Amino acid sequence: MAERSEVDVHRFLAHITAQSLPAENTTFSTESRVSIPLNQDADQTRTSSDQSKGSSDVVDARPKSRSASSNEIADPKLRGALNRALKAQNEANEKGVNKKTRDRLLKQAVGNYNRALRLATQQSEGEKNAGLEAFIHKNIGAAYAAMDSLDDAIDSFRKAIKLSPYDPIAHHNYGSACMRSGKTDADTYHSLGVSCMLLGDSDKGLKHLTKAINLGVKNPYTYIYLATYYILINDLDESINHIEKAVGLSPKDANLYHELGILYGESNNLNKAIEYLEKSIELNPEDTAVYYNLGTIHQLDGNLGKAIESYSKSVDINPKFADVTLKLGTAYLLNSNFVDAIKHLESAIEMDPDNAAAYLNLGHAFGKSNRLEDAIECCRKAIAIAPEYIDAHHNLAATYARDGDLEAALKSRHQAIRIKPDFAEAYILRGLTYHIKGEQDEAEEDFAVALSLDPGLYREEYAVIFPDIPQKLEEAEAPWNELRDALLHAQAELEQWDAAPEQRERWAALIDGALEAVGRFAPLRKDILRLNRAAKYLAVEECRDVRLELGRALNEALDRLNDLAAFQRETSQQALSLEASGDEKNGFASALLRLSRSLEAVKIEDADDVFDKIQAENAIQSLRYLETRIKTGGQTFTRDERNER
Repeated sequence: MAERSEVDVHRFLAHITAQSLPAENTTFSTESRVSIPLNQDADQTRTSSDQSKGSSDVVDARPKSRSASSNEIADPKLRGALNRALKAQNEANEKGVNKKTRDRLLKQAVGNYNRALRLATQQSEGEKNAGLEAFIHKNIGAAYAAMDSLDDAIDSFRKAIKLSPYDPIAHHNYGSACMRSGKTDADTYHSLGVSCMLLGDSDKGLKHLTKAINLGVKNPYTYIYLATYYILINDLDESINHIEKAVGLSPKDANLYHELGILYGESNNLNKAIEYLEKSIELNPEDTAVYYNLGTIHQLDGNLGKAIESYSKSVDINPKFADVTLKLGTAYLLNSNFVDAIKHLESAIEMDPDNAAAYLNLGHAFGKSNRLEDAIECCRKAIAIAPEYIDAHHNLAATYARDGDLEAALKSRHQAIRIKPDFAEAYILRGLTYHIKGEQDEAEEDFAVALSLDPGLYREEYAVIFPDIPQKLEEAEAPWNELRDALLHAQAELEQWDAAPEQRERWAALIDGALEAVGRFAPLRKDILRLNRAAKYLAVEECRDVRLELGRALNEALDRLNDLAAFQRETSQQALSLEASGDEKNGFASALLRLSRSLEAVKIEDADDVFDKIQAENAIQSLRYLETRIKTGGQTFTRDERNER
């Protein structure tokens, strides 16, 4: 099962989640409520229900009386027809009503519902309400079901589902009517499964939807609901599998490609994510959320230019989309375009003035622009909105430090530690502040606490303290010295070797390269040990040049030694061959044997392991990270900026 990454998404499946209705309600009544707001989206319509048992039970057509207020529906004729229909349906379901009277009242209710439906469909486009029409079809279906006119009931419930595809009542009553009529096909189990999924009964939903698949369902939403179930339990592989099957049934549905892109992004397959999000845009170029998600994926992939391009298109489509405006401003910030970063972050705050993260990033942009007072004010506003926002306290402290107010900086560091006393990095940052003040005892104490909370912190995040390196370097000194001597001896004997010129040239180049690598080891060893001591105080500025040179030289040395190791077996075999020939004048054979033994003694594999932690890329990145901390007094960033750095 793939693990979900922290991909910030606007997914189109967000509405396919458990609704706030009792999970045990699996059979529903008709709906006597007429208080449906005009122009309400169908998938947001709330429903009333009566409790019963069993997904295939008879539909209960006994609405509870509830009169409609006069201002709930503007059209008096429509309101009157609905109230008459509900009144007749309520009377039909009173106890003691005989079948003949009951059927008469239900037919009367159906007639009034149909009149209401005609009036509803004749309204202007601005007044039409799919939720209201679905409501009417559901009650017509319930009335037909109560009269055992199951074909008519099924037809009405099907119309309700078409208008309101995420309505659990419509799906359940359709499935129940089908079961009563003996129609147990794939569509029946699809609707029963959808109803259960929407009400949070995922076990029953999974059972019904699986049954629908086994019966050869052709509805892509069967797979979509199953995919949603697997999303909720973090099984991304199964989610992708089911969305891809839905795509097979509906290959022109842009939303499905959108969801596939999100899922691949959450699975860290960024190339696939980009491919499917671009396909979604190809099918529907006006979906602002797809551009938002494409920008997020590009940003995760380290392509800020593409991220900014996608976020900008999203903003062009919907200038009031606060989330994407914040993302666009943050992307500009990461790309060191502070003017545009400030512009869009201020716009994001105008749209969402209670967004602490927007103030945090805006403060950082101001700080980068040397507008320290504005930066401090933004950090304070972020803290006012979210008093426990630890990054805001860190950034406030860092800005105070840059402004020369180290006492205020320390107060903010204290607050950060109060908020999260087990957060090792908070002690590192306070230690940095003490270090800047010259209070080394307090700094060392904080560094010690940080190391006790997270023993791997220095090595893994800061890559400056390696407790195991000094001992390994001391152990490696003698065999490396012997290797150097063996190389010098082989170099001297090579001059006397009676071999083809090209062969001598090859070995001469190889030995020269190895000597250069080994020759660099002694000063490198001293630099590593000195760096380890200096890192105790996080004095990164003092060892910056050594650090950069260290990474490059170590990689070069390892590359040369690995090249030499590739010839190690050949060296040994050739030396043995020359020795076996009895040519006592060939001193190069003895030199090669000694060289082979020396190569084994330095244990190149072990050396590789020792220096793996401080390879050039890691060393340079870690240096830049710490160097920035020193220069800014320990500035921290939002999650997006941390990922980018």
